[in-house]
Amino acid sequence: MSEETQLRAVPGTAFRSAVVPPAGAADCGTPVRSSPSGSWQAAPSAPYRPLMEAEGEPERERNEHRAGAPAPMPVDRMSRRAEARRRRSNERIIRRRKDRVTGQEAGMATAEYAIATLAAVAFAALLVAVLSSGEIKGLLMSLITSALNFG
Repeated sequence: MSEETQLRAVPGTAFRSAVVPPAGAADCGTPVRSSPSGSWQAAPSAPYRPLMEAEGEPERERNEHRAGAPAPMPVDRMSRRAEARRRRSNERIIRRRKDRVTGQEAGMATAEYAIATLAAVAFAALLVAVLSSGEIKGLLMSLITSALNFG
């Protein structure tokens, strides 16, 4: 690998790795890359290479954070805020999915509709039987007659 394409960690920048300038070029601690004209300029995005790998740490230490383990606490405020937004968003998504599942079970099933319909028909039949009897007919007629004669 040539000196121009070697990667190294650049502290104090958003880049996790950057292209190392050739010997004799000014090294101000910012990521740089060579342009076709030969001048040096800031790299818009450096090739990704994790810091721990660049430092030569073993594989087991690099993958310390595994699924199920708590995530390491972000250091700066922007990272903490982004992490909090991500967590709240995930909680909302989970809550919506859970509500969608329980919302599907909120209505009555076909058997429950059938039972409710049979109960309504039975009550209507009982009401017709009671109201068609002679005593109830006479009572209702006297009630209607007295209401009409009241005015």
